[in-house]
Amino acid sequence: SKFVREQKRYTQNELCHILECSEERAIPLIRKLKEFGVLKAVKASDIQKNMADLAARNVKMNGLSDKIVVINSSLQDFAKSVPAESFDVIVSNPPYKKPDSGEMDKNETRAVSKYELKLTLDELIENARRLLKFRGKFYMVHRADRMAECIYKLKQNNIEPKVMTLVYPKAEKSPDVVIYECIKGASEGVKINTLIVYDEDGEYTALARKMYSKD
Repeated sequence: SKFVREQKRYTQNELCHILECSEERAIPLIRKLKEFGVLKAVKASDIQKNMADLAARNVKMNGLSDKIVVINSSLQDFAKSVPAESFDVIVSNPPYKKPDSGEMDKNETRAVSKYELKLTLDELIENARRLLKFRGKFYMVHRADRMAECIYKLKQNNIEPKVMTLVYPKAEKSPDVVIYECIKGASEGVKINTLIVYDEDGEYTALARKMYSKD
């Protein structure tokens, strides 16, 4: 996420409480945490036990067991178990697809990761609003074809998009992903960035290599 790449702009106090609510493993987050050594505590939540176990192994392997706690729970249940407005930052790579959008993967782990079977966009953003402190930051990556819906639901919940990065697989293609950097309770006004991932030879562009730490 963009948070992972730019976390040096935060103080340790600002980063003392982060919820990473994603079905994906937290490897990029773990790598940057170890590189910068700036975090006090991270709670990483995943509803799928196998993915939570994998994330926990990655945490242990990277020597971060004292800084990252992996919780095998749905976001909805987790949000009920902690005080409201208790997180400074939330980072999310949620399921992108609605259940009725195409043929669903027969593998349950992949299906839950890709489709809104256990967590809808509404539920994600509503719980993010509840968990974030005022002026807390919300980072999310989502499909470009749902951009209007994402913006509408974010603003509905007083989470204002401040930076949106449109991610293009190649220069001649349409964007397929949007990375959102939002602030709860912020004023209106958004900056639009672009990222082209691959050049004409199929190699990472210089910016993509920098953002993905490939150099």
